[in-house]
Amino acid sequence: ADNMQRAGFENVAVMPTAGHPVVYGDWLHAGDDAPTVLVYGHYDVQPAVKADGWDQDPFEPVERDGKLYARGSTDDKGQMFIHVKAVEALLHTEGKLPVNVKLMVEGEEEIGSPNLNDFLVEHREKLAADVCVISDTSILAEDQPSIIYALRGLVALEVEVQGPANDLHSGIFGGTVHNPLQALSEIIAKLHDDNGTITVPGFYDSVVPLTDQEREELKKTDSTPEQWARLTGTSRVWGESEYTIRERVGARPTLEINGMIGGFTGEGIKTVLPAKATAKITCRLVADQDP
Repeated sequence: ADNMQRAGFENVAVMPTAGHPVVYGDWLHAGDDAPTVLVYGHYDVQPAVKADGWDQDPFEPVERDGKLYARGSTDDKGQMFIHVKAVEALLHTEGKLPVNVKLMVEGEEEIGSPNLNDFLVEHREKLAADVCVISDTSILAEDQPSIIYALRGLVALEVEVQGPANDLHSGIFGGTVHNPLQALSEIIAKLHDDNGTITVPGFYDSVVPLTDQEREELKKTDSTPEQWARLTGTSRVWGESEYTIRERVGARPTLEINGMIGGFTGEGIKTVLPAKATAKITCRLVADQDP
């Protein structure tokens, strides 16, 4: 909010919700005939600890080789700050903006924006605009700007397999009780086929297919397998072979195993046959899919 005021935004406010507040500001002097642009983003981030692979405090920004390393610098504080500074630059050099601008930055995106809908309803008139820009994306390279015209949604779930009533000794019961970790692994292994296609019945029923024109446009920014391998640190690209890399990450839904929990994971050996096992799963959803 302080940065927005210094940049020249007006009506700047930290607006309460039932959870974390929304930061709002606007500049509305382009005239009634000019369009109004609402820029949306978020200031909250995913949890971070040094054990995740950071070689510095995640929440203390460090500049190396002209790049800024800090939690949220690309998701999503950096993008929002760019809009603030762009408005500041234009107001200080031109004295005006070509469009009316409203900026809304929320603080609960990473937990599903539970209070955003109520906020939008309550402040419908204040947030009215001709176009909304979601400032939570990136560009392919410094010399290759991008226009993002679709973003995937998300559904999250947990799957728990319960076996025996209690953990068992594998020396006594092993070979007679279906190990919940093994059962869970067998379930998970069946969620994709060898091509990387999701096998859950009905999963693709509502997926909007790409048009020929969309596929031609997406080819222009597709990555090569070598580029993707370097970016991800893997030896090869995985997934639906009939779709390009760009199509897989933008227009195709996914089902990912985010974590598996169960049994003994400490140092050394413990011959336990666990009573239960859990998997955390998220699916990226595309247009018309119902969570």
